[in-house]
Parts: sequence; C-alpha cells; structure tokens
Amino acid sequence: MICAIISITTATSKLTSGGHPNFKNTYDKIRVTVFNTGDKIPEEDLTRIWGRFYKVDDSRNRENSGSGIGLSIVRAIQNNYQNEYGVQNLSNGVKFYFDISTKK
Repeated sequence: MICAIISITTATSKLTSGGHPNFKNTYDKIRVTVFNTGDKIPEEDLTRIWGRFYKVDDSRNRENSGSGIGLSIVRAIQNNYQNEYGVQNLSNGVKFYFDISTKK
C-alpha cells in the first residue's frame, strides 16, 4: 500500500501544486485522498488515466512529466486487494482516492 500512496502522490504532484495525502479512518477501511488545485481532467479521460503509460496531455515531454505508469500501479494494487479507487473533478481541483481495507 505504501507503493500506492507514493504513486498517487507523485502522479498528482507532477500535474499541479498540492498532492499531499490525507487519511480518513472508518469502520472497515482507511480512505487515502490526494487533492490538487490544477486543471480538471477531461471527462473522457477520467477512466483512461488508470491505464499504463497514459498521459492526458500528449504534449508533455518526459523531462517535465512522469512515465504515465503511476496510476496504473495504484489500479493494479487496488484491484488485487479488491479495494475502491477513483478520481473526481471538483470545482476547485481534482481529488484522487483509494481505500485500504482494515478487515482481517
């Protein structure tokens, strides 16, 4: 799960300012959220960003952006543990989230 936290934080911080993880503990899970104040992700890209090597902006060069694999690592980890993950465009930025199950 540490890898998921690092991947999602790195991916979001390359896009905008912000990108610090927040943790909320509920009965059977911990929800990790990362909010940033950058540009919204186009609606048609919200599901595509979880694919390997996918970049929303094709004009980004490798020096200024990542490889496009970080969010696919989050997806793989979350699918393996059958935990929820996602992204939401908000009025003031973008929120990424994923859950860590606390059930034994």
